[in-house]
Amino acid sequence: MAQNIKTTADLLEDFKDGQPANSIDAENVRNLIISAPNLLEEVYGWEFLYDDQYTQNSPLSVPNSGWTRMTNNGARADLRYPSDFPGTWDKDRDILKPAVLNGFGIVRVSLTAYANSGTNNYMEIEVNTGLGSPIVSGSPLPPGGDWIFKETGIFIKGTGVGNHEHFNFIMPLFVGTDFATLGACIHLSCPTGTGMSVYDIAITAHRTFAPNPAA
Repeated sequence: MAQNIKTTADLLEDFKDGQPANSIDAENVRNLIISAPNLLEEVYGWEFLYDDQYTQNSPLSVPNSGWTRMTNNGARADLRYPSDFPGTWDKDRDILKPAVLNGFGIVRVSLTAYANSGTNNYMEIEVNTGLGSPIVSGSPLPPGGDWIFKETGIFIKGTGVGNHEHFNFIMPLFVGTDFATLGACIHLSCPTGTGMSVYDIAITAHRTFAPNPAA
């Protein structure tokens, strides 16, 4: 006689090591298999957003002092999450907004940039959760709080003004408490020469893992 049908959370618990023999029957195994695609759907997904606000003729200006907040208006977008799952980028506030605490994902930021003067220039990108208060629209927060990613991009040695280079930054990001609560801004800087100009900004966010709330 079949046991009572268990919930997905109960079934996942039963499959852990050290469980007694015959703790689940064929009907419950079938139930878990049926639910498995839904579990995977909850975990995986990706989003692509391309910005058309900043173009080659009208780029984002990044001076050689301080940091400039990167934006993306999502003029071209493609979403491959479940239909009821929120995207990763809040284009109204220009922040990364992870869905769940303790999740993990890969974010790629790609852009085209050229130095405004000088040679042997470099740029920096930083992802920052702010300074301990919620990120408010129209009030970009400078780096200096809890940064969760930072990397340097090098312009080709010896090149100067007019050399347009493509950069791709790959960011493996874990969703800690601050990131989950505050979201995160993306900032750019170019400490060399007189700064740089940026356009063709795109964000690809791939959600690779999230705790299953039913588990």
